[in-house]
Amino acid sequence: MIPLLLSFTTLLGQIDWFGYFESEGDLGGVPDQSIFYGYNKLRLDLDSSPSDNIRISADIIYREYFGQTDLNFLDFLHPDFRPVVPNADMSGWDTLTYIPYPLSDSLFIDNMFLQLHFNLFDLTLGKQQISPGVGYAWNPTDIFNLKDLMDPTYEHTGVTVVRLSFPLGLRTTLSGIIRPANSWDETVQYYQLKSGIRRFDVSAIYSRSRLTLSGFAATTVQTHDLYGFNLEGDLLGAGIRTEIAAHRLDSNKKLQYEYIVSGDYTFKNSLYCLAEYYHNDLGAKTSQTGINDYLFYYSGERKSLN
Repeated sequence: MIPLLLSFTTLLGQIDWFGYFESEGDLGGVPDQSIFYGYNKLRLDLDSSPSDNIRISADIIYREYFGQTDLNFLDFLHPDFRPVVPNADMSGWDTLTYIPYPLSDSLFIDNMFLQLHFNLFDLTLGKQQISPGVGYAWNPTDIFNLKDLMDPTYEHTGVTVVRLSFPLGLRTTLSGIIRPANSWDETVQYYQLKSGIRRFDVSAIYSRSRLTLSGFAATTVQTHDLYGFNLEGDLLGAGIRTEIAAHRLDSNKKLQYEYIVSGDYTFKNSLYCLAEYYHNDLGAKTSQTGINDYLFYYSGERKSLN
């Protein structure tokens, strides 16, 4: 362990402060009622570079909700997927009609990291942005984040990891990301070899993690191996992107595939068009969708329902 001692008084005059205020309101409908809710958000970013080889950054966020903040999770499911539980005298079953889904005010640190630049590698420690993948709305090779389909470009929450990057020359970089846990078996490992070939960037990825699926009656944890490939570039003026992930889980030794294929084009009048196709073997078949599949999807443990 190498202790890092930083003088706050020395850095105080070199800190850059910036941020923004955001307010959003949403009006929607659920069975038998309309709902209105929203939030006010204040983000404050602090960034300092006491030398060319050191960068320190932190982001603080306060979010306050308004409107209807005590929602019923079951209002967002089809009536056919209402779970049942034993009744009080254990003589039968009762259908649940309410599962609380509160929207609570929060104050938290979104990112807080130290970045060190050396001759042979870069080292970043702390809670930081990790955004692998090249897709717009979905990223099969991203095990750290889940995009909001209403706004896929919205900022991600930071992830507490140790990241090492080794520039190898010729537009090639080898990166390793470690997310520490209680033991090495539970620690997330993510490795990426990225290179450039003419107008294209290509990446090969391997990761090992634990996949947790929180069902209604039980939670399962499986070892998750991911083998990935990304390609992004330009062909005849059009942007081309493909992202492929092959998943191996304890429950199914066969590889399960998840991928996107997308393209975009900007016309001379600045009109921009983008199309993206997404496939996920990990999703449930439409005819077999159950309450657990909704829980996996809404909790962010699965990128798609079907």
